[in-house]
Amino acid sequence: MKIKMRTVVLVFFVSLMAIMFPNIIIADSSDDVTMKVTSSKEEYRKELTVDLTVQYINQNLYNNRSFISYHVYDKEDNELLWEGKRLPFSIDKEGIAKLKVDIDLKTEVDSFDVNFLKISFDIIDEKNEYWYSTNTDINLSSDTIFVDLGLAKRFTGTLSSAFFETPVIFGINLVCFILFICLLLRLKKSEVFNS
Repeated sequence: MKIKMRTVVLVFFVSLMAIMFPNIIIADSSDDVTMKVTSSKEEYRKELTVDLTVQYINQNLYNNRSFISYHVYDKEDNELLWEGKRLPFSIDKEGIAKLKVDIDLKTEVDSFDVNFLKISFDIIDEKNEYWYSTNTDINLSSDTIFVDLGLAKRFTGTLSSAFFETPVIFGINLVCFILFICLLLRLKKSEVFNS
């Protein structure tokens, strides 16, 4: 009975922590570097800002000539862009860096006629002249962002992001829209009775 109770308490505690702190990085012990997207991993527009956390488990890999960049692929994993802009970063004493990465797909991949894109982050070491993802001696773990530019997904994505990111403004706009519709219906109704 005590073992069951401990298991229930442990599961409850882990679940509570996952709900309260969903963006905590838990690095795989085999990884040398992890790159975790702490903002939305699903996007519906060509201009986006991504919150990215980089954790160096092996801090010996970092040097001041390391840069964050990204690769862009289509739905079938065909490379559309190998290198996005390079962004400098520095890590703290725990080996962690937190960045905001602005990505403008309009200028970088607009020549391709695709409605679905994948963005994968990478690090380039200019000092030693290699990409982490292509160096077989480095275990890099990186989140992927999925960008769906289909009309239906853009519409629903825009509504849901407006609702979750700025619920007060969304609510005010919704109330104003409903009042406007009611006003139009009232005017239409008064026209029917006046004629």
